[in-house]
Amino acid sequence: MSSSINRFATLGLLSILPLTLPATACEDPGSDWPQWRGPDRTGNSSESGWSPTSREKTLWSKDIGFGHSSFAVANGRLFAMGYDLERKLDVVYCLNPETGEENWSHTYAAEFWNVGHDGGTCTTPTVDGDMVYTSNREGKLFALRADTGSILWQKDIQSELEVTPPRWGFTGSPIVLGDTIVMNVDKIAAYDKATGNLKWVTEKEYGNAYSTPIEYDFNGQDSVLVLNGLGLAVIDQADGSEITFYSWTRNPESSVYGATPVIIDDKIFISANAGGGCVMLEPNAENGLDVVWESRVMRSSYAGSVLHEGHIYGFDASILKCIDLDGNEKWRERGIGLGAVVIVGGRLLIIGAKGEMIIAEASPEKYIELSRDKILDGGSYWATPVLSHGLAYARNSMGDMVCRDYRSEGKASVAGIIQTLEDLPDATSILARHVTAVGGAEALGNLQSLKFTGVGERHGGGPIGPSDAMLVWTADGQFVWRFETGYEFGSANGASWSMSTRGPQDLDESAVQNLHEVIDLHRFLAPNWGFETVQTTDARVFDDRQCYVVEATKPDGAKRTLYFEFKTGRLAGQEGEDTSLWVYNDYREINGVSVPMTWSFFAQGSGSMTMASFSEVSSDAIESTDFDPPEIIRLTNRTPEEKQQATKELKSKYSYLEGDYSLTSGSMAGTPIKLFIEDGVIQFQFATSPADYLTEPDEDGRMVSMTNGSISVAPNRNDDGELIDLMLYLNGNEIGRIERGSEVEGE
Repeated sequence: MSSSINRFATLGLLSILPLTLPATACEDPGSDWPQWRGPDRTGNSSESGWSPTSREKTLWSKDIGFGHSSFAVANGRLFAMGYDLERKLDVVYCLNPETGEENWSHTYAAEFWNVGHDGGTCTTPTVDGDMVYTSNREGKLFALRADTGSILWQKDIQSELEVTPPRWGFTGSPIVLGDTIVMNVDKIAAYDKATGNLKWVTEKEYGNAYSTPIEYDFNGQDSVLVLNGLGLAVIDQADGSEITFYSWTRNPESSVYGATPVIIDDKIFISANAGGGCVMLEPNAENGLDVVWESRVMRSSYAGSVLHEGHIYGFDASILKCIDLDGNEKWRERGIGLGAVVIVGGRLLIIGAKGEMIIAEASPEKYIELSRDKILDGGSYWATPVLSHGLAYARNSMGDMVCRDYRSEGKASVAGIIQTLEDLPDATSILARHVTAVGGAEALGNLQSLKFTGVGERHGGGPIGPSDAMLVWTADGQFVWRFETGYEFGSANGASWSMSTRGPQDLDESAVQNLHEVIDLHRFLAPNWGFETVQTTDARVFDDRQCYVVEATKPDGAKRTLYFEFKTGRLAGQEGEDTSLWVYNDYREINGVSVPMTWSFFAQGSGSMTMASFSEVSSDAIESTDFDPPEIIRLTNRTPEEKQQATKELKSKYSYLEGDYSLTSGSMAGTPIKLFIEDGVIQFQFATSPADYLTEPDEDGRMVSMTNGSISVAPNRNDDGELIDLMLYLNGNEIGRIERGSEVEGE
């Protein structure tokens, strides 16, 4: 049974045609990867005999649907998961690992569940003997025969245990310990793997259930470690009793406690992204946990970190790092973006935020890159890559999956060749060459204004594109980057702002300065770079282009890394210290100056990607309204007196709408919602998220979100005009109902 999956078109996504290559004649060097994080759930595989350089072409590719699920390879079968957006189904695939041909697929109804992360499946299949176990964000657990996909048993954990999925759903994968399956679903639960019968469940609820458990010997007692929103729980494997608990709630609203703990002998390393950080723990004689050290040197996201020969490798937000077991940083590598890393045969297997498969040495001495191949476009890359029997598998959040062949020697490593360069050009000459390449100092000085129009998209932390996009710029320092979906930022007419799913924000001077450095065409194209020092530090592949690396220091001491193409001399991209990565492509000439037509922005920490591919650029098409900030910015910048008067007027008309509500349908049923009037605006707050601004009701009573015009709320009345509940709409389609306990009369 095959599954036809249609999804939103992804900007710039290249169609990768399957190419069937003959199997190598060499002996199979590999081992299976049967579950989340590999053979022993540590992110490590001892597989050897594979080449660090891939063949040039993709072996095969497949659309598997939306999600961040990784892969399992066992007994000659490859298992994958994704979400079919058209049919509203989760799909479990069993594929031929060498050809991608489908052996069988299992489907079941599920919600898309896109909460700023592209939605879809997040858990990874677990293979145990002749069975494969899968779960999903809603708490549906299946035991399937690995050869046919037939169901042995299934469970609806959410209803049976009366647990509520967290914001991004249950993302922890099932693990098999002997005859037991352990699940992290807010509570920790154990099921008999043969029958599906519940063996035990914890009484305590541990908070956001995003991480996958791992087994651990706690002072001689068989236990499982589970990192959740409240901290680290040590649970007895036999009966589910809590042995001990380490409270760790650094920033539960913004941090994702999704990384599986790393075990180092008897010590335990835990880490969380954003406001989290990392802690090294060890058991004490009183069956408790002591802190060995705590730091912010590693802030792991969903994919987590990997231990190898006394060092930990992982992504600190979007910077790849190596740290020792005392928390000291050994090296860091920028420019890869938020991705995922595992270790196979002593090498780092990395998927980066730009869809690059990277092989590097797992060495604490320095970052040594062996190969880099651009294999995917679009979406985000949080799913861990897998290498098994010489074949590597990777995916993006949009459902594009590829298989690369590392079983035999392929092309020479471009990165390796670059590393052998002995005489790097002086940084000043590299900058001067760039100025010449884009048109020269005089032409740049004459450039006064430009307007770019085209198509843009955003993934992770914002609406999915594509949608119309515009960038306008003038030589006096004004600019606006605007998406039709509501995402934008700008600095013009005395105001500086940003708009995203987090709502409107005024930009401070530092944020505006950073944007000027990457958007102001005079700043990054003209000869006056404004740096105090510049130095050529390296030569490497950046965005699939051979580039010189220039480290620059600004007058305030902040550092910026610039990448310049070998071939053209032009700027390929830049990133600031602990800020974000910008990539420039497809230069086109206008009025004697070459400007980039494709701009990509990767946000540090969140892993979000924003991209605009401009088809038109003009120096005389700017309209005065292009620089007007959104209405919501105007409203938030009113004086206190103006806000007070507007609040009074709105309450006189719409106070009957104010109150505490809850969502009564859909996958987020039970989520608290508040509607209130404050600061002269009708506001709508979903759970603990920042409040959204709504327009005043139109003739149909509908109030539209000012931050995302596709979302709207409208009152539902009975024949007598009484307010029954509210209806929530997405793109004009009802997606849920919102009610409050007491009946409220209409106007």
